[in-house]
Amino acid sequence: MAENRQIGTFGFKKIDAVTVTCNTVYATAEGDTCVAVAEEFNLPDDYFLALNPNINCADIFVGQWLCIDGTFSP
Repeated sequence: MAENRQIGTFGFKKIDAVTVTCNTVYATAEGDTCVAVAEEFNLPDDYFLALNPNINCADIFVGQWLCIDGTFSP
């Protein structure tokens, strides 16, 4: 289980500061993009990005761990 803190918005709800607890990770493969991974696991884009607040979608590398299931808590 991994945790990360973020400040910002999630969907239409303002989030002041939360802890993201990642329950399931995915190791990226050749050709993966943020959009492709989110679509593969049926995740809305804003939810995927909230789970991965430090991701640089322009620079994903093979084997990078991405959170695909998690929870948020204050």
